[in-house]
Amino acid sequence: MKDNLAIKEEATFTLAKITPVEQTVLELVKRYEGIVYDVSTTKGMATAKTDRAALRTARVNLEAARKEEKADVLKLGKFIDSEAARIGAVIAKYEDPLAELIKAEEDRKEAEKAAKAEVERLRISTIQDNILKIRNIPLNQQGKSSTDVSAVLSRAKEIPIDDKYSEFRADAEVAKQTCIIALEKLLADTIANEEEQARIAAEREELAKLRKEAEEREATAKAQREAEEAKLAAERKKIEDERAAEEKRIADARAEEERKAQAIRDEEAARLAAEREAHEAKIRAEQEASDKIRIEQEKEAAAQRAEIARQQKELDDAKAQEAARLARLTTCPKCGHEWEVQS
Repeated sequence: MKDNLAIKEEATFTLAKITPVEQTVLELVKRYEGIVYDVSTTKGMATAKTDRAALRTARVNLEAARKEEKADVLKLGKFIDSEAARIGAVIAKYEDPLAELIKAEEDRKEAEKAAKAEVERLRISTIQDNILKIRNIPLNQQGKSSTDVSAVLSRAKEIPIDDKYSEFRADAEVAKQTCIIALEKLLADTIANEEEQARIAAEREELAKLRKEAEEREATAKAQREAEEAKLAAERKKIEDERAAEEKRIADARAEEERKAQAIRDEEAARLAAEREAHEAKIRAEQEASDKIRIEQEKEAAAQRAEIARQQKELDDAKAQEAARLARLTTCPKCGHEWEVQS
């Protein structure tokens, strides 16, 4: 090490090769300072080229001197690097095992710390998941029957809140009580809704029954009208047949009694005409009575259909109002209480 240090002290730096170039440059600067070259003339151009050549020579000489001067410096740098590497290898021989030993222990402690943190994270996550499941019980019972909700409510009341919740035991208790309150409200609402649905179903069944009865009455009335019309048609045909037979008999009698006096024939014809008119008047009266009965029956059937339609509309309006009321209900996220939002 002493020999190496001695060598380092003797390696002094000088600019013996660059300094002469610097002196030449200084002389050129003094010579060319302030000169104005008129390169538009032959003499001025020749002077400019001569001076530029002198400067270029100085530049080339400077570059050569720089490389020569730097060669010594590079040699010293390589020597310094090799010495530092040699000494560093001795240090590394003792430092590296210690560094690896320290790092291994630090890594072990860090891994142990991370493992404990992961265990703690999983413990807390499991507890939080269990609490969340309790909170979500009412949400999972939406749309279920009152029997199902009642069974879930009974099980919710039996959920044990023990030491497995650790520091989150109070949160678990709050979640349980909130769940029970929400389930009790949901049960009450479900029962009320089921009763309302039963009432609506009963009203719908009653309307269907009234509609069927009205249709049956209308069918009966129609059958009665058709029977009455058939009866009137039969009577009309009978009268017409009788009239035809009578006319034939009269015609036959007239042929037989052609020789009878004209006065007797006129009297008989008048009598027959009076009878025919009376029969026709009777038929018209019976037809008018039948038409009146039919019109009254049709009016009654139309009134019944209108009443059924009005009751159906009231039922539909009630359902729409109930749906709108349910849509306006909002639930408090903290206590589960529901209230209707007024628009």
